[in-house]
Amino acid sequence: MNAAFKTTGLKFRLILSILFLFPATSQAIDINWLHFRGAGVLMLQNGGNLVTGSLSWNPLISIQSLDTSIRDLFGIRLHAGAMGIKNPSNEYSFALDYQALWATRFETMSFEIGPGVQNFVAQGGSRMTVNSNLDMDFGFSRGIMRALRQLVIGYSAVIDNTYFTHQVRLGIGIQL
Repeated sequence: MNAAFKTTGLKFRLILSILFLFPATSQAIDINWLHFRGAGVLMLQNGGNLVTGSLSWNPLISIQSLDTSIRDLFGIRLHAGAMGIKNPSNEYSFALDYQALWATRFETMSFEIGPGVQNFVAQGGSRMTVNSNLDMDFGFSRGIMRALRQLVIGYSAVIDNTYFTHQVRLGIGIQL
């Protein structure tokens, strides 16, 4: 490995350490790019309710303690997904959903919270969201079931001048 790559990696770790107020020697950075979620979504709004589904890609950048008694300290979960929607004219379309979530872990559960944006393709325009998720690990360790990682319960508030929408999600997380 060349010296420039080692130096760049060290600088990246030091910057993250300073940003997250942890000493550079006490943690390791783990990036999982192959995490996906599928969920049923209940949308509640004053213009009518809708039950739909969503699929998303959810990479996780986690800061892990080198102390083996602590698993993950915290992380940043990115979210890029799509869900089916029905507009006020009863026409079906879809919405693109983007989130940047702060994640913290407690034993077999993690909590995520952060801002996001939903882009309603057929209606045009984007709406700001406030999002939270509670993830509970399944604990499967063998065979094909090992890919099933989490039960995910989530909530998003979509901020709009016309319709304030509550979105409640229940789904599973898959990690390859």
